[in-house]
Order: sequence, then structure tokens, then C-alpha cells
Amino acid sequence: MSTGTGRKHLVISPARNEQDFIERTILSMINQTVIPTMWIIVDDGSEDRTTDIVENYLRRFSWIRLLRLPNRGYYSYGTGIINAFNTGLNLVDKDNFDYVTKLDCDLEFETNYFEQVFVEFENDNTLGIAGGQLYVFENGRWEEEKIIRYFAPGPAKTYRKAAFDQIGGLIPSPGWDTMDAVRAWSNGWTTRVLPFCKICHMRHTGANVNTHLNYAKTFYIIGGHPLFFLARCLYRLKDRPLLIGSVLTLLGYLWYGLIARPEKWRDARDRQNLRRFQIERLKHLRI
Repeated sequence: MSTGTGRKHLVISPARNEQDFIERTILSMINQTVIPTMWIIVDDGSEDRTTDIVENYLRRFSWIRLLRLPNRGYYSYGTGIINAFNTGLNLVDKDNFDYVTKLDCDLEFETNYFEQVFVEFENDNTLGIAGGQLYVFENGRWEEEKIIRYFAPGPAKTYRKAAFDQIGGLIPSPGWDTMDAVRAWSNGWTTRVLPFCKICHMRHTGANVNTHLNYAKTFYIIGGHPLFFLARCLYRLKDRPLLIGSVLTLLGYLWYGLIARPEKWRDARDRQNLRRFQIERLKHLRI
């Protein structure tokens, strides 16, 4: 086990009612070949044994810290998790670190996960954001979770500190894990999934919410191009539930666009850059 001489790594993990999963995440972290300089677990008002489990490890590992936040009384889609992350970030001087990772507490990963991630960063000076490939347990085996490969997945994202600063950190809003990549690209950084870095995701991404409706809401908020949205719906017609999922997503988009009309992502330049990127993807039939 090594702390990675010359490499200072800050990990922040928002956690809310994770008693069934968090110990497996902790064991994955403490058994890493390269452990972080500091790991801040931010308990976002859990009502279960999450903090009790974390406290069992605080006594043995000085680089693990626990921050408790009051219970707001509800699940805040897209904003609560990043508000918790940013509260943890404010505890430290981020300028003392070379890398920052946002890590969920329902993950399990191989002992050399971060070692492999840092090899990629150190071999590619343009790499700004990276994360491993998510797997979910289905049909009696671990199968790849469907993610967009040019985005590092939201549950596990490692940022080069210089890139993290240039994108302005993480914005508490639905779509934060799309727009951080858009901002990185706009500043000349690359982002990618590392397929050889396997992460077992003990819950599907978005398991706490209606995935179809919230995808529609997020797409509307970040200002994605309607043609790209339609193409994604057509592309995912075969996803379960067959046909119904895409129809629900489309109806949700119409609801948010015509009736509910939630506030859009605050930076119009980000929205424009996202649409420009999506049109380029459509031109090359890459959905």
C-alpha cells in the first residue's frame, strides 16, 4: 500500500442512507495499492447506520474523515449530492492536492483501481476527467452498465486539479456530470471512461429516481439539442422496458419543455457548446 509519493489525491464521497453498501466501498478504498491523501465522507442526513459504519474505520485510518450534515428530509435529485460534495471540499484547501475524486458510496472496485487511473493521467497530459467502467449485477452476472463512453461516469469521477479549477468545480444541478465534461472540452481537456478499470455498481445509476423522467428533465435543463434527444430516444427503443421507456422519456421531455419548464442551466455558453457537440455527434451518427 502506498500514498503515492508526489501525488496528492483528495476523495470526497457524499453518502445518504448507504448502510447496505458503504462498507464494501470502504474496504475497496483501504485495500488500494495507492491510497488517497485524504478521504472525506460527507453524510448527507442519513437515517440509517451509515455513520456508525464509517466511525468503525475512523479510529484505524487517519486519512478518512467524516462530516455530518443535517437531514433535509427529502432526496434532492442532481443538487443534493453536489451540495454535499462541495461542503466537504470547503473543509480543505484544494490547492494542496493534484487530483480530486467524487466517489459514491455504493461502489466496489479492484485494489489497483486508482493506480491504473493515475497511470492514464500521467501518460496523457490532456486528460482532465476520467473514471472506470461501471458494472451492474443482472441475470446472475456482472454486466456493463450502459454509459456514454466519452463521459466519465457520475458515480466515480477523478479530476486533474488544473482541469477542476478551470471548469469552476462541480455545479449543484441536474446534468452536472454532463456539463463538467462540456466545460472541460471547452478548455482543451479530454474526458473518457477507462474500460479496464472495473467498478461494481451495487445499484443502477439513478436507482433512487424515475430514470426516464429524470433523464428528460436533465436534458431539458442543460439545454440539449432536441434532435439529439429524439435520436437518443430512437436509439434506446430496445432498452427495457421495450419501447415504453423511450416513450416515457419523450413524454417527460414534452412535459418539462411545454408545461413544467424548470430553470435551465445558468450558463448559456455551456448550453451552446453542448448543442454544438451534439450536432457534431449526429453528423457522424454517433449517438
